[in-house]
Amino acid sequence: MFKPNKNKNKNFKKGFTLVEILLAITLLITIGALSVPVALGIYDRQMNQTVTDEIYTALKKAQAYSMLAKSDSQFGIKFDNANNYFVLFQGDTYSESDVQNEKSYIYSNEIVFEPSINEDVILFEKNTGLPTTTDPVFSATTTITVNLGNNVKKIRVCETGLIEIGDSCD
Repeated sequence: MFKPNKNKNKNFKKGFTLVEILLAITLLITIGALSVPVALGIYDRQMNQTVTDEIYTALKKAQAYSMLAKSDSQFGIKFDNANNYFVLFQGDTYSESDVQNEKSYIYSNEIVFEPSINEDVILFEKNTGLPTTTDPVFSATTTITVNLGNNVKKIRVCETGLIEIGDSCD
């Protein structure tokens, strides 16, 4: 009768060698190092798109409220780049103490106006919804550039009242 040799399996050790463990750790670190910049780029693009959409929506809301002459008033948007927020406000001037202001915080490196606007305020005329401002040298077509890292988005507020994401007033 045949009996297996039990002593043969006693010399065999189970587990990983140090080289195998170091190789696995090195691969994980390399994959992590390559994926982090890609993930951060995707995050920055998404955040910039979100900020652009929020500003666009607030501009359209202020314009709609002005066209409807809600509360028999005009509406506007005040941008505070230093403190990272913008405010939808009622009336022809911005008042920080007005409780009806709708403040929205934004995550962005900077918001730039072309041409430059005094006080960073865009108003919409009551009933027509056409853009105006308290700035006497205001150009009716304004570009709002939202920058976050290498990601740049633009919103155009055209003199015809059209508000578009991008460079065009068509």
